[in-house]
Amino acid sequence: MSDKTPKEGTTPDADGFTDNVNARLDKVLRVAIPAKFVDVLAANYPEHKGRVVLVPGKDCVRVFPVPVWEVEKERLLKLDSLNPKVAKLRRVVFGNKKECTLDPQNRVRLSEQQVKNGKLRDDKPAEGDETSTEVAVVGQIDRLEIWNYQRWCSYNEGIDVDEAFGEVFSEAGLV
Repeated sequence: MSDKTPKEGTTPDADGFTDNVNARLDKVLRVAIPAKFVDVLAANYPEHKGRVVLVPGKDCVRVFPVPVWEVEKERLLKLDSLNPKVAKLRRVVFGNKKECTLDPQNRVRLSEQQVKNGKLRDDKPAEGDETSTEVAVVGQIDRLEIWNYQRWCSYNEGIDVDEAFGEVFSEAGLV
């Protein structure tokens, strides 16, 4: 596969990273990025050759293509570092940031702290596999999130999508 050509039979999503795909966090803290997301990364950011930035998120680990991370980083740097909330956020984000390149199997390797902060490990191992944990790799248009699979399912069950759309658009003054 060239840097710009998706794998045969697949097409990068024109909207970017969308959908969610189950994967595994293995015993050495690697997660394989699903092929459909690798294709989007290659098609939209070919000059970065699979380089991504991993940072903590709420109940997940966020995976940014490098150019998207640069925009987020600039937004964080513009905030008042004397504000205790900003200082705390910057400390956690920058203190746990990791830049990496997908390995030949399209995996990223997380740090132990990222796994802990993202609450990715279950109390009990995946059925029949005591060395890995089931995770969901979730598209967010311009970035990905890695969630513990059970936490992702619970999160989805707790949301009334129609109500959420109504609230968000109403608060934004769009309805």
